[in-house]
Amino acid sequence: THKSLIPIALKRKYGINNLWRLELPGGWRALYTIASKPAEKPKISILRVMSHNDYDRLFGYSPS
Repeated sequence: THKSLIPIALKRKYGINNLWRLELPGGWRALYTIASKPAEKPKISILRVMSHNDYDRLFGYSPS
């Protein structure tokens, strides 16, 4: 996700600068971030698992 598209609430709560989406069965979405430091393996943190409707609401998408 482009940095400007990350919801402010998530930036403030988790202090993240990247956010990725994983589409799950049944219309569910998982949001995760990847953090890395030199000479260490990347750390993947799942922040939220949510319904498609909750995902749309969080990102400000209008209902279809």
